[in-house]
Amino acid sequence: MIWSCMFPPASSRRGRRSPFKASVERLARRDMLAPVLALRELESNDTAATSQELRGFDHYRVTGRVASIADVDSYSFTADAGARLAIDVRATGRTGRAARDFSPRLTVHAPDGSVISTAPARGAGHARRAEFAFLAATGGTYRLVVSGRQQEAGIGRQTGGYALRLRTAPPSSDVGDIAPAEADVLTRLALYRPTSATPSASDWQPLVANDTRLSGKNVYVAVHGWATDYAGVPALNGTTTDPLKWWQTIDYQSLLTPASKTLTEPVAAYMFLGQVGEDGGSTQATLVSPAGLAWQLKQSDPDAEVLIYSWVDDSAQLLPAPSETFTALNGARLASALEQALPSGDGPRGLHLIGHSHGSKVATVAATLLRQHDLHVNHLTILDSPERTTNVTDMNATNHLWYFLPALSIDRGQAAGTTFVDNYISDLDRRLGLIQGYDPYALPAVKVSALQQVADVTLDAGVLMPSSPSSFDSFSHRYAPAWYSGGSAAWSANPSPTLANQWSPLVANPAVARPVAGNSIQLWRSPRDPQFALVTGQTPAIPPFDPSPAPLVLKQVVKPFARRPSFDGTVTLSGDGKGREVTEAYTFKTPPLDDTDAFGISFNLQFSAFEADDQLRITVNTDIGDTQKQVYVMTARQLGARQGLATLSLGSLAQYPGLFNTKQIEFSLVPSEGSQCRTTVTISNIKQFIVPGA
Repeated sequence: MIWSCMFPPASSRRGRRSPFKASVERLARRDMLAPVLALRELESNDTAATSQELRGFDHYRVTGRVASIADVDSYSFTADAGARLAIDVRATGRTGRAARDFSPRLTVHAPDGSVISTAPARGAGHARRAEFAFLAATGGTYRLVVSGRQQEAGIGRQTGGYALRLRTAPPSSDVGDIAPAEADVLTRLALYRPTSATPSASDWQPLVANDTRLSGKNVYVAVHGWATDYAGVPALNGTTTDPLKWWQTIDYQSLLTPASKTLTEPVAAYMFLGQVGEDGGSTQATLVSPAGLAWQLKQSDPDAEVLIYSWVDDSAQLLPAPSETFTALNGARLASALEQALPSGDGPRGLHLIGHSHGSKVATVAATLLRQHDLHVNHLTILDSPERTTNVTDMNATNHLWYFLPALSIDRGQAAGTTFVDNYISDLDRRLGLIQGYDPYALPAVKVSALQQVADVTLDAGVLMPSSPSSFDSFSHRYAPAWYSGGSAAWSANPSPTLANQWSPLVANPAVARPVAGNSIQLWRSPRDPQFALVTGQTPAIPPFDPSPAPLVLKQVVKPFARRPSFDGTVTLSGDGKGREVTEAYTFKTPPLDDTDAFGISFNLQFSAFEADDQLRITVNTDIGDTQKQVYVMTARQLGARQGLATLSLGSLAQYPGLFNTKQIEFSLVPSEGSQCRTTVTISNIKQFIVPGA
């Protein structure tokens, strides 16, 4: 993954609209007349009465009538990787009296045949239409299916003609009308059963509910982070309900890839492979870990059972902000998966969650939710969580773990019933003990000392960096998990480990003093110095960085001349029971910000009723203009009735504060396929905060 430079958003072109001039064209000529997007009909079940009429370069009209729900029109179109496409189909004058029955459904299939998105029709009469926008993750030929009257309306009704428009769109609406189906959360977990230190995808086995293989064991769960190198790959190697898994990337050479993309290693290779530094070239590089973290944990703890959690399908993004957007959702998924997998009777001896990069937020969110269900997390390890540098904050990729951790009972002395939290800083992270913590459930804000119980460890990856590193070099960010792996087990450069997972309450190690120091530092000047030696550093009596959470005032966006209701600190969304998306828009004032500030919004949320895979989605116009960007997603099924904690990473507002320092935030309840959207969610305790000095 690459964090060391900023990526400009992919540009997209609008198709030029020609003046209206209706003409009937043969289907064979349509590719020549569509310079932006080639479009042609695939099937031949239409009659002369349903001939195609072309309007402009990107607007296509189907005349005649779609006879019934059994009639399906199928089209193909080509798109470049990264293009954003907008599709809509609507009733026209030629629909005639059938407009009252007009109700098409759109479905888009990726080049590999998997369904990307689907949308039903909304509105009434000639205003009825189906529409959505989506990102073409890979280049190739896509298929658009327009089906007739929706099934609940009955068979045999004529839906009339329709106008179909397919065009390139600006990167504005990343939110579709239908939430995708959720994969079984247990399929995202795998259990390590190695035959040797040499990795194989067959080393990882599926788990089952109430899995007795975990009884009486020390269960370690590792979570990967942002997988930018795999952008576009999951769409070609999985589906929504059976996504590409982390352990399947061990066989990366066999995976289908977008054009011009070459994979060189699995996702988060430190989990499976030994790691070396970048000093002195490949033949003289310093060894950091002789084997992957999974193998090292098994060697270090005879009672270890190692699991890994996969969210490659969400984290394989070109930019880091969309990866961060899905961290809370995957934290809820991980908690749900562990609740199912861990034996309820003869349970595990202990539970240790390990997260790297954005995966550290997935693990932290899971720990807070497991605590609500009385599942004790003994140990939480944070490996270089993205918390600082403008490359993180300006790109809205900050984890803000300081907000979530006070929901746990943290103790460096490892008293019974508490959670030991160690935080390893190698590039993008910061010492959590320097931040003033707050109770995330309290209103108004209440200070707590939880973050001063975190064991912060500052590593120096610069010793193993090349003399002239590339601006795209991510070794420093990867060094934390590699160091943790090498520091967990005994080997030639670390004969008697007293570090890394040897600090864990799951591992009996008399050489470790209790409590563990709140601030430890790796001091070395050259690769010849001891790599795994730490010294205790100083800790100030008062945390110098205070986020100062304060209530965020929202003003609801209403129609002109309509009365604007006063904001009472809570947003409640309730589905209408008709399967339609529900959205409420508000504006808020951006506070004065410095470029080094990590700004965000925090809130609590809870579903009081939910159906299927309905989703809460939140968007903010984080850049210039009014383009809404998706910044948060949570599926009702995964969070269930638990109270969730959430943050929105909005550091880019330091550069783009908006006209009159005003931004718009939209809360949407999005139904899943087949849902009537009988879901209700309440967003409360909404605050803004600034972590200075990021």
